[in-house]
Amino acid sequence: MRECQIDRCRQLILSISLVGILLTGTLVGLSSALPMFFSAREHVENAALDSLETRAEAINNLLDGYQDIARQFTSRTEIRRKLEAYQAGDLSFDTLVAYTRPRLKDPMSKLPELLFMRRTGQDMDAIVSLGHNPGVDLEHVQDTGVNILPTPAAEGFVIRAVGAITDDSGRRIGLDVLLFSAERLRELLLSGRGFSDQARLMLVQLSADGRVLASLGDDGAVVHLLSPHQDALAGLQPRTLIHTQDKASRFLLTPLRVGNWTLVAQLPRSDLYAKANRQLLLTSGVILAMMLLGLALTHYTLSPLIARITQQAQRLEESAAELRLSANVFEHAQEAIIVTDGGLRIQRSNRASSDILGYSPVSLLNTGLDRLFDQAAHQSDQVELILHTLNRDDAWQGEIAYRHADGHIIPTLQTVSVVRDDGGRVSHLIHIFNDITNAKENERRMQRLASQDSLTGLPNRAAQNRHIERQLQLAAQQQQHCALLFIDLDNFKPVNDTYGHAAGDQLLKAVARRLQHAIRAEDSVGRIGGDEFLVLTGMLERPEEADIIAAKLIEHLLEPFHINEHSIHIGASIGIAHFPDDATDAQTLTCLADQAMYAAKKQGRNRFVRAAHMLVSQ
Repeated sequence: MRECQIDRCRQLILSISLVGILLTGTLVGLSSALPMFFSAREHVENAALDSLETRAEAINNLLDGYQDIARQFTSRTEIRRKLEAYQAGDLSFDTLVAYTRPRLKDPMSKLPELLFMRRTGQDMDAIVSLGHNPGVDLEHVQDTGVNILPTPAAEGFVIRAVGAITDDSGRRIGLDVLLFSAERLRELLLSGRGFSDQARLMLVQLSADGRVLASLGDDGAVVHLLSPHQDALAGLQPRTLIHTQDKASRFLLTPLRVGNWTLVAQLPRSDLYAKANRQLLLTSGVILAMMLLGLALTHYTLSPLIARITQQAQRLEESAAELRLSANVFEHAQEAIIVTDGGLRIQRSNRASSDILGYSPVSLLNTGLDRLFDQAAHQSDQVELILHTLNRDDAWQGEIAYRHADGHIIPTLQTVSVVRDDGGRVSHLIHIFNDITNAKENERRMQRLASQDSLTGLPNRAAQNRHIERQLQLAAQQQQHCALLFIDLDNFKPVNDTYGHAAGDQLLKAVARRLQHAIRAEDSVGRIGGDEFLVLTGMLERPEEADIIAAKLIEHLLEPFHINEHSIHIGASIGIAHFPDDATDAQTLTCLADQAMYAAKKQGRNRFVRAAHMLVSQ
């Protein structure tokens, strides 16, 4: 009888022990594997969305480049003057066509992707049409800008860029309509950096209510899969993630700046979350193995009731082995992991954090994590915001800049999770972060390419206009004066006609270098297209100082340029507009300087004219 009771007691103890180990292993496994799994899923989703936005920016830059080409066609002064004369009745239509056609055909021949262009007059009558129109209706084009249009041919698309031709008063006197091949756009839709081979990129045109009107790079399957998500597409926001109804794919979407076109990436669900699934499978396998091993050991060690002390010792050893394994996983994780208390004091760090920050684990122990932040970035307010968000949401993700042990700055993408005790108080904070220095450098490089003139290296039209607006705001705040100089090279066209466009390009580079050397340190120069440049002076004590700068620039540009063993002589006509005497905004200031420059050309060139007085100064 006693043996039966003892046997039942043994079985009860063994069963309780096994159930306790099973529950403990399950809870430990879930608390370890699930946060890591969802963090990995979020990381891969954000990485894919970042790649999509980078590709979208490249497409936007391509379309902006086509619009800039249209502006360059409309900004050619000599052809515009002929069109003004025709509108005024001083020039016949045949003479206008004979003058315009070869001067548009020559630059068009240097743009292989330009399929067709048409110049119209004020009443929208066609003056010159060059190239082949693939069937796009251009009769009702009124608005300027760039757009993607389907052609009557099956699956055919072209890019239409429309630029307005205006006279000196800003009145529209005609339009240039350019049709470009969509081949370069299709190349940007090919899967590549940032996406796997299974990913598909395409462009879709959405209506206001979320219907797909047209698609570029799709065989119809994507339109079918997107149709059930019309409500989500109607209010589409950047960085949108859509789960298809068949659960097999994920759609990443971000709108373009052009019309109602959207860049779409279709990724198989298994491919998008493959890395996270592998991590979950590996972690689950390790935890399952640990649980089975614990159950087996417990069964054999707790069987004899008389060996309870030995059983407890074996269980402690088993727990220690589990902790060593968990510590090994923690130590060899690829991401930097730092555990702190609620006051950001470091309690533990893994090897990856030492590799990234350059500090040994011993030196990091009991150090305030916020002391490792880049103090020059003034992140104290950010620390308060992080702690406030963690107290509210138990999680935070964002960018934090650290200072490496050798002094250089490391940008990181960091996720912080809260661990609370039974009383609901914050006991630990788990910080997981990765070094994103390379990603930041690629972002800065793309920004430099988007704001730099590819020929001269000077700021392009958009970048110089942004600089002018910022400087004008600063000058207005400080109640200072400055001036805008609109420079147009004299006798530049004969250089192209005589020595070729390659020599003309070399001359523009030499002019850019000479202008940079001629201006003062506080002045800035940018190329806005063709042979036109804008110089914004620093703060001026007297308006006459702008005259001195303009005279100095003309003097430098009158000196001969040595291009391909040729001595080339050019000059410059400069228009000057003063801030705030002539205008207080960048657009009006540029327009006045442009008009003053044309006045300088009419008065003999190689001189400058003030916008306010239109007086010639030598």
